[in-house]
Amino acid sequence: MSKSILIDDLPDDLIDVINKYSDDIKLKIERELENSSNLIINNIKTDAPRSGRGKALADSFIKEEQGTGVSKNITIFSKTKGRIIHFIEFGFIHRNGKLITPRPFLRPIADKELPKLLEGVIAIIRGEK
Repeated sequence: MSKSILIDDLPDDLIDVINKYSDDIKLKIERELENSSNLIINNIKTDAPRSGRGKALADSFIKEEQGTGVSKNITIFSKTKGRIIHFIEFGFIHRNGKLITPRPFLRPIADKELPKLLEGVIAIIRGEK
């Protein structure tokens, strides 16, 4: 059964439908972003190098959310060991000349998961998800 709409009410009804649709899309994109960030954190916890000591690097990663809706931003970082991540990721030469080889763990995870996030957002916008 269809609802009859007066021509004078058409703009308001269209605005309501568009607002409801955009709110629904925003929620789905926020959920996709949340799921992707959780997946990235879990992958970091399994793939990051572990020294065998307490307070492992892998366990220091957290995510921080800023904003809401279309301006929501999730930052993933090491809470306690942020100043040494690039040394582990890219390697370095010690003062005594010893080469510490790179052990990349962040870039491979980002290269794998971020395209999936983008594909998921595009699918949401197209209405496929």
